[in-house]
Amino acid sequence: MLEHRGVSMYADAPNVDELQAVRHALMPAFRIVAGPTDRREARAESIRLATERQEHILEIVEDNDRILVLGPAGTGKTNLAIRAARRLANRDERVLVTCFNERLEGVLDATLARHDGVSVARAHRVMLDLAGLDAPEHASDEWWNEVLPRETLAVTGADGFQPPYTALVVDEAQDLSRPLVLDVLDSVVEGGLATSRSLIAGDFERQDIFRRSDTTAAGLARVRERIPHSTIARLVDNARAAPALAELVEALTGDELFRDRLRADDGRGKVVSYADEAEQQELLALAVSTLVDDGYRLDEILVLAPKRDSAAARATDPWLRERLAPAGAAAIVPNRIRWGTVHACKGLESPAVILTDVDPARPRGEELLYVGATRATDRLFVLTVDPALVERVEAAETGA
Repeated sequence: MLEHRGVSMYADAPNVDELQAVRHALMPAFRIVAGPTDRREARAESIRLATERQEHILEIVEDNDRILVLGPAGTGKTNLAIRAARRLANRDERVLVTCFNERLEGVLDATLARHDGVSVARAHRVMLDLAGLDAPEHASDEWWNEVLPRETLAVTGADGFQPPYTALVVDEAQDLSRPLVLDVLDSVVEGGLATSRSLIAGDFERQDIFRRSDTTAAGLARVRERIPHSTIARLVDNARAAPALAELVEALTGDELFRDRLRADDGRGKVVSYADEAEQQELLALAVSTLVDDGYRLDEILVLAPKRDSAAARATDPWLRERLAPAGAAAIVPNRIRWGTVHACKGLESPAVILTDVDPARPRGEELLYVGATRATDRLFVLTVDPALVERVEAAETGA
């Protein structure tokens, strides 16, 4: 009979350290890394949750007929405009959703196309259709904002003209604040701007980059004069950019723009100066390569510049040139990098943005930097000719 049961230890048995070595050999440590698809889904979910935290603003839409929504880039103005258009249409209103930018028009149309009672058209398209005109080749700013509106007003002011809409939603309204353009909008809604239902959303302080000579305050004053009894709603929380990017934008502008950053995940941004065009081309190719290595698809990358003659237009790297989308491509081109001017991409966003040819000393250089940088949701590269901009960001990061 066994009188004792237990574990017998032998002189040649492995010690604790040796047992740990065996365990590590059989069960090596490993780290789970999210793949590109997982990161895309997480990014989309993060933006969705952050945007939903702005839903309380929609209560203002329910309780007020005329609303002026003001806020910096990334605070959810476009999302609010879309939600307001749907709610107005559900009240049997005939809603015009309008903007200035052709690419933004495409996004709004794709989002609202199947909603009865909603028509989406940029303001100049509305005018071309009403006036029965085609834009001349290389039409000037004067033609778009003086001649075309006057031709349109001749039609809408004629006896028997019936305004086709009963409600108006305007996104990026700062770009449509010229007097004659406001006259046209006033003429296409029943009762005019002063009495019809409307939601007018814009960033008049920093994004009015199409104005010619007057101040940003003048555009806002004109809108408020046309809609004197509007309720003002101010958006102050950033729902678009990852927190690190929102902080970088504030460092670039030198201003505290956002009360809070609603996204829970983080992103990365980098500001680099270059001495000449050859160095900028190297930095551009390196930025694209870095993003691709980090799992971004080519069509998730947007290269922007303050002018058409940009680093992307002059790209010297053969690999990069082959992967650029056609100039001026309005929609996403699969497996190609979109590129263009800051002006053409106002109101839009992209997971990764490379901003080139940045020179804050140029006319409206600071405003164009702000608009371009705020297109990014997760990654941002800023290539600048001004070393002082790099120093500004570094000082903000260190608290100097």
